[in-house]
Amino acid sequence: IHAGSWADPPGFAGLAHFHEHMVFLGTDKYPGENEYDAYLSTNGGFSNAYTADEDTNFYFECLSNALEGGMDRFCQFFRCPTFDKEMVDREVRAIDSEHNNNVPIDGRRLNQVFKRGLRSDHPGSGFSTGNLETLLPPSRSTDELHEALVKFRSTWYRTDRMTLAVQGTQSLDELEKMVVDTGFGEIEGMNDGSVAESALEAAEAVKAGKKVRSDVPRFKYGNGNPFTVTEGDETSEPGPGLDGGVAGVMRWVVPVNDRREVSLVFPLDGAADQDGKPHRYVTHCLGHEGPGSLLDILQAKGWAESVSAGVSLMNDDCHAFKLGVQLTEAGEANLDGVLDLVFETLALMREVPTDEALCNEMAAMAQMEFTYQDQVAANRYVSRLASNLYDYEPASVLSGPVLIDPKAITEGVKATTDRLTPSNAIITVSSTAVKKRYEEAVAAGPDSAAAKEWSTERWYGTVFQES
Repeated sequence: IHAGSWADPPGFAGLAHFHEHMVFLGTDKYPGENEYDAYLSTNGGFSNAYTADEDTNFYFECLSNALEGGMDRFCQFFRCPTFDKEMVDREVRAIDSEHNNNVPIDGRRLNQVFKRGLRSDHPGSGFSTGNLETLLPPSRSTDELHEALVKFRSTWYRTDRMTLAVQGTQSLDELEKMVVDTGFGEIEGMNDGSVAESALEAAEAVKAGKKVRSDVPRFKYGNGNPFTVTEGDETSEPGPGLDGGVAGVMRWVVPVNDRREVSLVFPLDGAADQDGKPHRYVTHCLGHEGPGSLLDILQAKGWAESVSAGVSLMNDDCHAFKLGVQLTEAGEANLDGVLDLVFETLALMREVPTDEALCNEMAAMAQMEFTYQDQVAANRYVSRLASNLYDYEPASVLSGPVLIDPKAITEGVKATTDRLTPSNAIITVSSTAVKKRYEEAVAAGPDSAAAKEWSTERWYGTVFQES
């Protein structure tokens, strides 16, 4: 479903996640709360789901001879969930418990601090998982939350935002018939003439060779991506101090666990290039571990254990690249030196022409990876395919995410490397040294100037400082 936490309505943080939970708790055709899970368990299967920024993905796996029964039950999630009011309070508390279990996880804490720094009117700055406070505060009744839940479903769970992938031992004709017979073709569409009125109409359009990717709705959030800030009628590009320091800033985050890490996130222009994949070239160069690489130089100085790089945000209206360095104790003590080497490497990438031979080699390796790919678990495979169907035309849905056009890489790399600059970087340091510095500030007294330089993020209680 192309709707996730960024579709949460104002005042209902976590509603998309809550909706994901509620559809599992019974449908008109199969009202039993545990009927779906019991059927899958009896037939050697299981199910799961996740809510991302702009997507919610549901999937299941079972024995081949039980696939049709599983699909029949699964389909009802999107046709007639009961949304029993008596289960609302209990499921909100389950989400609250889930959030409480996530609170000590440093990855989630760091991500929420990052989100907090985005443009305040962009949904990316919100609290995606939700908890008791956001979903069912004392001022809100269960009836009000239930009404919001039903409205969320009618707004977003429509055929123009849905994709379906099915894998089985049956023939393609048998699988297609199974999709029709279990009711997927009867899920409501938008009925406004702009898109197919049913899933069957969409399927027929694909068979006819119609390009459907250009027809699917895309999210647009006000004045653009979360890394820009609008003042009056003018929209500024990412830069120092925007919206409280969106880019060109440094954050010091107190971790829960022992860690030494510095990460750099660079906002990029527009959405990701799905076909050219220039970011893969940049990722390859920065993540290379051979002689003369960034990691090689850092390790020679005893400053780093590992380097990672890649796209960290890839949504309809925004795209960001992240470089991370796992530091040694010496690297933590020489952070300025580490960052100098990082930015020297990035400057060199901007100056040196794209290596055409490397582009061709990467394309050849991608072709081999696609041709000789390992078999993956069925549930992972269909989950991935369903996501790909929204970003690639049907004819490219299997190969598109893997294959690379070397010419497009050459043409697209500069647009990426031009944004990997100090003034466009969101630098985050999370380490035991930061924790020690915070503890020393608190020891000076809660009203001391040193203590007042630190802030606390609302939902995870993460302590951080910006400079």
